[in-house]
Amino acid sequence: MKIKIVYLAIVTSIILRMGFVILRPNWQAPDEFPHFYYAYFLSKQGTQPEYHEEFPYYESYQPPLYYMFTAVIIKTIHFFNAQRYDNINSMMDKNTKIPEVFFVRLFSLLLSIGIILLGWKIFVRCFPEEPNLYNGLFMLFLFHPTFISNTTSITNDALANLIGVIILLGIINCLITSKPLLLGFLLSLGMLTKTNLLLFMPFALIIVILMKGDIIKKVKICFQICLPIVIIYGGFWLFEYYKEGNFFLFPPLSVQSEQITLFRIYQVFRNFFWSFWAAFGRTYEIRLPAVLYVIVFLPVTLLAIIGLIKAIFFKSRFWQTNRIWGKFILITLLFFCASIYFSLHYSFFGTVNTSWGKNIFPVLPAILALLAYGLKQVLNKGVKEILLTLAGVCFVIDLWALTKFIGMN
Repeated sequence: MKIKIVYLAIVTSIILRMGFVILRPNWQAPDEFPHFYYAYFLSKQGTQPEYHEEFPYYESYQPPLYYMFTAVIIKTIHFFNAQRYDNINSMMDKNTKIPEVFFVRLFSLLLSIGIILLGWKIFVRCFPEEPNLYNGLFMLFLFHPTFISNTTSITNDALANLIGVIILLGIINCLITSKPLLLGFLLSLGMLTKTNLLLFMPFALIIVILMKGDIIKKVKICFQICLPIVIIYGGFWLFEYYKEGNFFLFPPLSVQSEQITLFRIYQVFRNFFWSFWAAFGRTYEIRLPAVLYVIVFLPVTLLAIIGLIKAIFFKSRFWQTNRIWGKFILITLLFFCASIYFSLHYSFFGTVNTSWGKNIFPVLPAILALLAYGLKQVLNKGVKEILLTLAGVCFVIDLWALTKFIGMN
């Protein structure tokens, strides 16, 4: 594949993302208004809003780093355009023009460009001698529907995904052993952005424990990784713990538990699957007919899983000769299991369905690389063509979703 085509795809992807930034009506992304309100409140009051389960305060438990950046953007725009909003209802009105929304979304888009470029480096690192394969995989990454929607809306996922990809690239480039203090600093930034990035800490420590070498060296590396976390994130944790009394800093729920049923478990996995691949709108109500998920995304996913199982259990010396893949499998499992666990928890103990595939997007490059690797174990040829076809389908889905948003204006 010619490099000019790759550059053209990057430009097309950025233009497409700009379309979502401009043409999507206000608040037509999951929890977009609560995320915006958090930053807006911070810009006006200098402190985060108090957490409540009620709208729009239910995102106020989130760590503050993303909202500090966006509060500065909102404050800057307000300096030049001193528009005041009477109340929450007026801000929620689709006819209310809020210029800050465009600029905060634009910030998310700029962060997504960094994710795109770092993702490409990860794919090259995974398949260094197969340019057609890593370019095809990159095309899928560029046009992944839910990922485009997620990284062009107002959400702390935009920054969390970037930090996640930076950490991922650093770990596969041996940052754990070469610069553990820097890795600890990056982990701290991640934890101050979104709670799910906490998973990178046990992941890094597990990698150190499994390394060859003496115990003293391992303890020293673990100490260097943890030191910035204790200093930077520890202060935030203590402040939040004494304020809220919540040890894990997750949002508490006050509603009664519902009965656990197999159907509810099936719903969580089903919703996780389709929302991972292609879903748009305030509550992901803009999605494809179920049959398209079954005939387009499910076969590719199942083939990749079969290929990975084959490699893990039947390929000799897999863990020794494929250390990148071992790390990718471990971090993907950590994010997937944690996401499913909390989705089940909030599905059974709350009234809101939180089974969204976007929760594992900080490791999306690793997941897509595993997809390609798994397909390679099953299919002798045609993997590049499958990836390019899937990327083309995703591009069409993106355009379809954009027309849906245009119709709302």
